[in-house]
Amino acid sequence: MHANRTLGILAVLITLAAAGTVQAGNLFAVQNGTLFRASPEDGSWQDLGPNWSGANIMVGCNNMLYAVQGDMLYVANPADGSWQGLTATWSGANAMACGGDVLFIAQNNVIYRVNLADGTWTALPGAYHNIQLLGFAAATLFVLEGEILYRVDLTTGEATSLPSSYAGTTALVGTDTALYLIQGDILYQVDPATGNYQALSSTWSGASELTFVDGALFAIQGANLYKVNPADGTWASLGATWLGTTALTALP
Repeated sequence: MHANRTLGILAVLITLAAAGTVQAGNLFAVQNGTLFRASPEDGSWQDLGPNWSGANIMVGCNNMLYAVQGDMLYVANPADGSWQGLTATWSGANAMACGGDVLFIAQNNVIYRVNLADGTWTALPGAYHNIQLLGFAAATLFVLEGEILYRVDLTTGEATSLPSSYAGTTALVGTDTALYLIQGDILYQVDPATGNYQALSSTWSGASELTFVDGALFAIQGANLYKVNPADGTWASLGATWLGTTALTALP
């Protein structure tokens, strides 16, 4: 994948608006090097193009897709998969979250605030040693480091640990009101303000991806894509064709 095959950000947004092909509520996955768009209703999918091998972190943010592949941060059009390389400084990045109109990327245990338009970045204050996952919930950034889940002040960088241990957490996603994570085989809902948590269901061993759109959670477990009720953890299968998925996200 090379950055010279690009559209400008403005042109991409204009194309997306004109195309009108992406409806509210879509899932996006990288599976075996191909980018797919999938329906959150029935799991039906559309191939948006190859050449995404090695893209292990991806988020939907401000109506576009952002992914790190190798050392490059890419922005992709969710209507047709066309893409643009933004900045080539991201080797070793291992976690990403969208905070409204800002992207957060963890690289070598430093968290960066990234401009969506051009990929320029600034480092957040704070000292970390084992960042595993990032999430954004209730207008707040959360960092999973080892067994500790932190709430981060975006102005000062001060990190406040939440109660409980989160060792073994494999997936995490935030919403406007809550944080959801899979630890071991249990799906939890976590209150972003207090850290109080509630176990929702316990069938999630091996789940590797978690996202949220249209009022529902979506999880990849092995080859299976599940739609999950965030109120009680009940789920329905949307198909078993997703083995090899390395990244899952959504756009409303």
